Amino acid sequence: PWTDQAVAREAVRMERRLELALEGHRFFDLKRLNRDIRNPDGSLKMRRDSYRILAPIGEGLINVNELLVENPGY
Repeated sequence: PWTDQAVAREAVRMERRLELALEGHRFFDLKRLNRDIRNPDGSLKMRRDSYRILAPIGEGLINVNELLVENPGY
């Protein structure tokens, strides 16, 4: 039985990280949780507020749909 909800959530996140290792979900989990992306050695790779978190939409798609707006920074 969990006594602290934050501890329980962190345990679930760790279990997901272990279960889905090497399946390409980590980047999207960190993005969804609004966390910094780090290198394996712990150094900072990408800040959570970096424009690179969102991919560019691209001119081709924007030309097809005039309602699309390019993601900030591109």
